[in-house]
Amino acid sequence: MSSSLTLPAFKGSLVQVSILQGGYIHGSTRFFTETLIPGHDSWAAPAHSFLIENKSQGKKVLFDLGVMKAWKEKQPPASESYKHANILIIVLISS
Repeated sequence: MSSSLTLPAFKGSLVQVSILQGGYIHGSTRFFTETLIPGHDSWAAPAHSFLIENKSQGKKVLFDLGVMKAWKEKQPPASESYKHANILIIVLISS
């Protein structure tokens, strides 16, 4: 099968992308949906961040989708909802 995809010419700049595991969230599926699928009553979702580096230009960008270290203090209403729904939030990276 041939592809009609045409890529632009390389102009000499590449980036390196690294994924950082910042934590995860684990909880009951019932917190998000009314109808449960048998065998899928809980879920776990990773909380990742991405470091994008252009080494030839010496530039870095962090695209942070991780869990905030102080999420309980910064988001009290959400914290109470998560507590009542038995949602566990684990932060793996700390400074």
